[in-house]
Amino acid sequence: MRVELGCSDPEIHRRRVQERRPDLEGHRMPTWAEVRDRAWTPWPGAELRIDTAQTDVEDAADRIEEACR
Repeated sequence: MRVELGCSDPEIHRRRVQERRPDLEGHRMPTWAEVRDRAWTPWPGAELRIDTAQTDVEDAADRIEEACR
């Protein structure tokens, strides 16, 4: 199952990017400007797309689990 996660709300997305902390020593997280300005296109092979601005973690996991059955 190919799942694409995205966030349609720019303010939520910005906040999440700015609050991220690296979990690997020496790893640099991208800035909001770098994320905002990158080229992005939907994944054509995704069989399930989940908007994380509208779906919490538990619901997203449930949807993925159901789609895999």
